[in-house]
Amino acid sequence: MFLSMLYVFVFVVLAGAFGGFLANRLIQRFPVPKAVGYAGGVAGTFLFVYLITRLPFLENWMSFWAVAGTAELIYLFFLLLWDERSARWTSRIGMVVLSLFLAGFIFIGIVSGKKGADETYLLPDGFEGCVVVRYDVKGAPPLKFTDNEIVYTVPESGIIDTSSPMELGWASEHGSGPYRTKAFYVDENGNRVKELPQEKVRFGANGATQEEGKPERKYQYVIFGSEKTESLGCSQLESSLQ
Repeated sequence: MFLSMLYVFVFVVLAGAFGGFLANRLIQRFPVPKAVGYAGGVAGTFLFVYLITRLPFLENWMSFWAVAGTAELIYLFFLLLWDERSARWTSRIGMVVLSLFLAGFIFIGIVSGKKGADETYLLPDGFEGCVVVRYDVKGAPPLKFTDNEIVYTVPESGIIDTSSPMELGWASEHGSGPYRTKAFYVDENGNRVKELPQEKVRFGANGATQEEGKPERKYQYVIFGSEKTESLGCSQLESSLQ
């Protein structure tokens, strides 16, 4: 998943920086001070990054300011290489080679970075804490998986047993690929009443344990709530794997 996120991050940064560079070159065609062209490029970079990060599969998935800040640095690097007074052909060739290298890197990432299934957690009203999912449990019900979305119905204990495999919805056998995690509070009838803000979807991870002579037990956990809740860790994980 990390590599897929890195590929997308590089793609958005490069696209934003290149958009800002094109805006700068377009403005410089008119009789205006260079400062206007530089400012226009900065604004263009922000605009391109904003539009790209608003795409449905990227929204709420990455930090706009982190991406925009990095894109601005790459935009300034492009300008440094392409300055009309000091740039030479070697500098321009270097810029083209860098762009081609990054484009190839991104192409490989896009080809191998297929999107994984999104995850939605339905939490009891007011629930804060750790949710543990134990996979490949014989006799347990499978997870609900429709329209590339896995739905986890969380009990008060926070522990879910399912016969589904941990790899359900993964983009490939090597990893889950990029995906979004959402959570909703539900009433006693299972109706969604409120969505948790993304900042309350805290740390999560998956893993496996195996005792000698026993089958491997795979699990996943996600913490929902405040920073204080996250600092308490996941006590359910230890108890559920004993």
